[in-house]
Parts: sequence; structure tokens; C-alpha cells
Amino acid sequence: MYLPKLSFIKVDAEGYDKDILLSLTNIIKTYRPTIMAECYKHLTKEERFSLFNVFEDFGSYKLFKLDDNDHVSTIHIPSADKMLSEPHFNFVALPE
Repeated sequence: MYLPKLSFIKVDAEGYDKDILLSLTNIIKTYRPTIMAECYKHLTKEERFSLFNVFEDFGSYKLFKLDDNDHVSTIHIPSADKMLSEPHFNFVALPE
């Protein structure tokens, strides 16, 4: 498959975001797109940590919580613990 350019991926899969992102690992590592995803309300603590860690595996991404209108807030998600801050939220992952 040839993609001349890929700059953005949006995933909203009711708790399956991590699985979808993992299926795109090679594409994400190659193109380093901005990614918008959700931390679904029914994810366990371990699943939230695993979702956070996916971005470490992709290499040098910074996560930011989105507000209720899907605007990037100033709330940086520097560690997996911050994935527990709210029951449900969208976030954006920016490549560094």
C-alpha cells in the first residue's frame, strides 16, 4: 500500500481504540500522524494504562486532553496515571 501523505487519524471505537491503533502500528511509525482517540468510560485502569503505553511504543508522542467541544486543552497527559482523571474523554496525540 502506498500513501503519499498521512497527517491525521481519528479513532472513536467505544473502547477498542487501542486495538485499532495497534493494527496501524507500521503506518503510524512511518507517517507520524496526529491522532485523535478516546479514553472510553468503561475501560479498566489497566486498559487505560495500556492505551497510554501504545503511544510510547509509537515513539515520542505527547497526549493532550480535549475539552467537551473537542478543543485541545492545556491539560497535558504526561503519564498513564492521568488517564484516570475522568471517566470518559477524548484526547489528541501529537508527534514530537
